[in-house]
Amino acid sequence: MKRMNNRSGFTLLEIIIVIIIVGVLASLALPRFFQTINFSRSTEALNAMGVIKRAMDHCAIMAGAGATPNYTNCNAFPLIGADDPGGTPGAHFTYLFGGAVPNLSITATAVAGSGSGTVVIVYNTTAGTITRSGTGDFAGIR
Repeated sequence: MKRMNNRSGFTLLEIIIVIIIVGVLASLALPRFFQTINFSRSTEALNAMGVIKRAMDHCAIMAGAGATPNYTNCNAFPLIGADDPGGTPGAHFTYLFGGAVPNLSITATAVAGSGSGTVVIVYNTTAGTITRSGTGDFAGIR
């Protein structure tokens, strides 16, 4: 009988090369993936902060005398008539707001497991300008 020498499969060298290629591709893709996740989370924070700002403005107009908005008592969610977006299931941030006229601030702080850092909006009521900034994983916010 003639014995067939038919070997199939991969050599150890081929497997090592594939593992190296997959490792290099993963090292290039993962940082971009996490950057995209942080960008989407910061967008969530900015949208929620916009809702808070509009509710603060509405509260100040309703509390103001004539054409002068009064932000004094617009520093808590029950007072501005808005729900706390940080209290919803799966929220990635907690929110604080307040400050003194003309500079009112809204701060979103990342909860554990959602990155680290803050997103801050400062609203100048006199000039009508909004300044955005971030720290930690959200430092690129402008």
